[in-house]
Amino acid sequence: MPPASEGILLARFVGPTEASSALSSSLVRVVAEEGAGTGFELLTCHDRALASSHDALRALRRTRTRIAIWGAVSAADARLTACALAGPPATLDHLDGHTHDWTRRRVKLPSPPASWTQLAIDDASDLARVMRAVACGEVARALDEVDDAGATRWLGRAVEHASGIVAEPLDELRAEWLVRLFDWDPARARIETDRLLETGGPSLLRATAANLPALRGSDSEDVRQEALALLRRAAKRRDDPLCATSLYNRAALLSAPEELDEARRTLSEVRADRLYRDAWYVERFSAALEWGKFVSLRRDGQTQAAGAAAKAAARHYSRALRLRRRSERLEHPSIAMALRGAPRSPVLHANAYDAHHFAGHRWRAWWHHRRAQSGVRRLYTLGVRAMGRGDWRLAARAFELASTSDWADEIGIRARVFGAAALRQLGDAETAERVWQEALAMDDHTARRLRSELRERRDATGLSAGMPGDRTIESDSRN
Repeated sequence: MPPASEGILLARFVGPTEASSALSSSLVRVVAEEGAGTGFELLTCHDRALASSHDALRALRRTRTRIAIWGAVSAADARLTACALAGPPATLDHLDGHTHDWTRRRVKLPSPPASWTQLAIDDASDLARVMRAVACGEVARALDEVDDAGATRWLGRAVEHASGIVAEPLDELRAEWLVRLFDWDPARARIETDRLLETGGPSLLRATAANLPALRGSDSEDVRQEALALLRRAAKRRDDPLCATSLYNRAALLSAPEELDEARRTLSEVRADRLYRDAWYVERFSAALEWGKFVSLRRDGQTQAAGAAAKAAARHYSRALRLRRRSERLEHPSIAMALRGAPRSPVLHANAYDAHHFAGHRWRAWWHHRRAQSGVRRLYTLGVRAMGRGDWRLAARAFELASTSDWADEIGIRARVFGAAALRQLGDAETAERVWQEALAMDDHTARRLRSELRERRDATGLSAGMPGDRTIESDSRN
């Protein structure tokens, strides 16, 4: 079969020509059978020029093929003696809850055989099951945006076909199926999670740890410890190309005071990995840990040690800002109010100002303070203009980013009061009340004065769904 430019299978088997060609052709038929009647064409690419796994991996990078298989066939009895499986290059997506940045980075595959999953099978029928699972997974991906229930059923078929076969690309299908199954049948999802975790690979362990609070129906300390145990188990697989991801996720869950030293050691190991060497959010996380250490030492009166911690935090914040300029920022589908072309959150500059100020770096602290104030003013202006147009989603998002620092200046209070008003127009009264209470805590008099200004301009700004703090004002008047 001539090579195709895209498909889901790229296969090559070293051995007798007739035997290897017959095996490759059987896989082509298997994929075609699974795709029959679905309305989707599952293309298959069989490249006879692949002499080794290195060639197969290079072809996988060159074409838009989902799965590559390389194996060897015995000359004596035409049996499959070795087989390896590789998926497409992975991507790492990170949504930073502190800065609201969504960052996507493509993972560079290491050289073979580290990037290949060795399949513990010696039978062509088991290999056919693998390919049926892959084909079902492709149908599920095609149905993803048009038929959620259908995509879940096809992923279930993929998991059924791959039962008992351990391979990283198959574990990714299992993890995706568990997440979807939880939306339709939570009880069954919990049972299937416990069953699949017994032989799960690193990707399944990471995905389960991330969704464990939902799967267990609780966010308790026991669930956190269970998630940590899963991530520690995943991190032991040093042959996993994404081992550093397991370490980073584990560090992010280490929140207890007695666990902070372990979190610092884990982050040091993560930063040494080439995958996270230039990840700005790892530097921000390290800076936050050092800042927490500074606050604790300063409270205990250890001035010299606190100064060293402040300098370490300042160093990490500055590096995070330099790296963030080069990172790719995308709009995530779950963020309906994401801004296109808007300035990034100035909170990192505010954090860097605090760290450099207590570290004694006067000029650097002045520069970061200016950048933070400038970013807040730009976002505030953007929010006011959106409010004048009646674009409440854009206004709420801009005011949210403008009020990320806790500086008690007037523009920060304005951003919170106006943001609460925009949230009320969107129908989110609970969040609006919380933001209004933050403004009151910063400066009660200024917040109420700004609310009065908004009330006077109520008709001009179209605040038809109420004002920020309506419930609080009414309860005060009754007392």
